[in-house]
Amino acid sequence: NLTESPAFGFTFDSEKVKIEVGACQNVQAEFQKILSEGCDNPEKVLDDYIAKLKAAGSDKIVAEAQRQYDEWRAANGK
Repeated sequence: NLTESPAFGFTFDSEKVKIEVGACQNVQAEFQKILSEGCDNPEKVLDDYIAKLKAAGSDKIVAEAQRQYDEWRAANGK
């Protein structure tokens, strides 16, 4: 039996964190080749990658998404 995700129907609005989203996309682009193609030891660069994502605002994005999701769930009886 399939179970419907409790997040089915939720859509994140990134407008309030669009600067942070753009900055995180830039970090992702910087590390894409290194992490996906094995150009370097991922364990060696992972801490730097995570630190740069945090500096770019990833925690703010997550907090905004959680706030919106919590409001959506409350409004939709989920």
